[in-house]
Amino acid sequence: KPQPLALGDQDVSSCCIFTDSRGWVPANASHGSREFAVLCRKGGVLEILSLPHGEPVFRCTNFTDMRQVYHNELEGEDGSVEVDPRPPPPRDLSEVKAVRMEVFPERCMPGPVVMALMEGGDVQAHRLLLDKRGHFRLLKLAVDFSATRGSGPKDTSDTEPRQICRFDGIRGFHGFFVTGARAFWLVLHHSHAAVHPMAADGAVRAFTAFHNVNCQQGFVYSTATGRINVSLIPKGMHLETPWPMLRVPMSGTPRAVAWLPEQKLYAVLRVRRVPYRQRKPEEPGGDAHATNAYTADDVKAAADGLEEAHEVCLVTPGTWEVGWSMLLDPGEWGLCLSAVSLRNQSDGAFTSLLAVGTASPRGEDYPCRGRGLLVQVSKGKGTGTSAAWEGRVVSEKEFRGTPGGGNVTCAQSMDGYLLLGVGTKVLMFMWHGPTPPAVPPGHPPMPQLEQCGFFDAPLCITSLTTIKKFILCGDVKRSIHFLQWKDKGPNQRLLTRLSHDYHAASIQAVDFLVEGGTLTLLALDSHQNVRLYVFDISNVASYRGKRLLHHAAFHLPHHATRFLRQRIHTAAVGANGKPAIHFGSVFVSTEGAVGVVSPVDETSYRRLHALEREMVHRIPQPCGLNPLACHHPHEMDGYIAMPPNADRILDGELLWRFLQLSKTDQAQIASAIASRPEAIIRSLTSIARSAVLW
Repeated sequence: KPQPLALGDQDVSSCCIFTDSRGWVPANASHGSREFAVLCRKGGVLEILSLPHGEPVFRCTNFTDMRQVYHNELEGEDGSVEVDPRPPPPRDLSEVKAVRMEVFPERCMPGPVVMALMEGGDVQAHRLLLDKRGHFRLLKLAVDFSATRGSGPKDTSDTEPRQICRFDGIRGFHGFFVTGARAFWLVLHHSHAAVHPMAADGAVRAFTAFHNVNCQQGFVYSTATGRINVSLIPKGMHLETPWPMLRVPMSGTPRAVAWLPEQKLYAVLRVRRVPYRQRKPEEPGGDAHATNAYTADDVKAAADGLEEAHEVCLVTPGTWEVGWSMLLDPGEWGLCLSAVSLRNQSDGAFTSLLAVGTASPRGEDYPCRGRGLLVQVSKGKGTGTSAAWEGRVVSEKEFRGTPGGGNVTCAQSMDGYLLLGVGTKVLMFMWHGPTPPAVPPGHPPMPQLEQCGFFDAPLCITSLTTIKKFILCGDVKRSIHFLQWKDKGPNQRLLTRLSHDYHAASIQAVDFLVEGGTLTLLALDSHQNVRLYVFDISNVASYRGKRLLHHAAFHLPHHATRFLRQRIHTAAVGANGKPAIHFGSVFVSTEGAVGVVSPVDETSYRRLHALEREMVHRIPQPCGLNPLACHHPHEMDGYIAMPPNADRILDGELLWRFLQLSKTDQAQIASAIASRPEAIIRSLTSIARSAVLW
């Protein structure tokens, strides 16, 4: 007959049963038992009792304080109870609503994992460790749970029931799944944990792993609407990373990727090895040095038997099959790839096309040539998924003899026109369609691409971006240039420079940040600095708008290469009473890092800026380095005025560590800046929600 377990006089808020199936707990510490009861009492006490006699194995107070380390108060070094030297936490701590303790395979997480859900929506996960003296410790996992929190007191996450479910073998992954209004996955892999919110179908009421012949290594969940879904994680999907990641083999090295929204395809520019192809014969009458360079390049490729070829291909999402591909000419490099929407000047219709910019470098003794290609993507004649699409080159423009070379480094579209960066020039073209209209006798034929505007940069155009009638271009040595396009009809089209940066900088990428009616210019230089500029005619230092004002700069720890503008979701209201329009920018680096630059409202900025300054001195820093000094702009000498600093840009990596602190530390830091932890967490959660881009 089962005997009742004495739990003491203090009420229990949540509990669970843990079975040590892997024998992790030593026999001398577990009283010879392999089953344990995990109790969370009101007041923040966590206890682990061995079954069936209820002998205490681990005990700690103030568990709801969410500290980094919890010591076993039953095991002092001299046999006494260990005392925490820090002051006691505030008394209004939330209770533990659910707790789960599980042990996973060694490759996932060595030792048991204790996961707890708090009353206010907080989540914490700890590892149970055993030191050399045989003492137990609870070590908090470095996990960001900000995306799983509610947005405020009226959030439905408090009313929806939440429970912790364990899953094993779902595509080889192990961990926890938490149901509720903001359901999420906690994936454990190689002693690390990754959180992935699951908000596509709203609140999740129940979850379990599911496996049979038709659904291998899948899962089943039910929603608040009463719908039951049987789902699978795509093959090859990596969930142990901060963002879900899928690696697609491309049989080559991808150089550029563009999304075609109308066809819902990916266009990829890749480099792969192909058999030798004979070059086109050189035009006569050239320089002797150039002729030798052209011949030497052809002979070298012929001797190897293989050469690197650049190829444009169309990839279908989901199956990730290459449906169509086109090799560029021998010795021709693909430099840019972009989806453009151009107006056919013949009939006024807009057409979605794929713009490809190329170059044919053959050394310093031979002039660089390039081409601008327009590819039209349409349905193919095949029946399979790989043959459903095909591409056709509808227009081609060759550039040679252009100052700075004929290399087409970037391509964009603006108001139905094609914008190309060719050498030192920004060129604007009208498109007359694949078959231009006929012209009267005696007149030259109408070209497919007719130039209608230009701008001469100092050295070489490296990047372009557009918004409405404005253009931002980056130069390889002379920083950025802010242009405006004026189209008032035939013979009244003009591309003018509104302003530019007076200081030298090697720019690799440019973009616009939009915060309602405020436009900020964003640039990325070769020294890993993110630069922010503003165009302000009323400011005396701008010389009536001719000079861009350097607003701020921030040094990145990675070598970023590209910007991608994305809409930011915000609760701010514009002047017309509708939600304000905010655009941020996603950047990627050569090390594989992904980050977001996003505008922040003034109230949150002031609060988080004070928090950032306080956390520099309050919490330990990696290797004892000052994060403010590490992110100070590098190689910014030679300024007319004081060089910009990183003071106007918040360091998200430092601020997000506030969520990893205990509630006692959060309260002390918030009090030092005359704020409250709830207000700080609300600001951080709002930023995290706004950065959900896809």
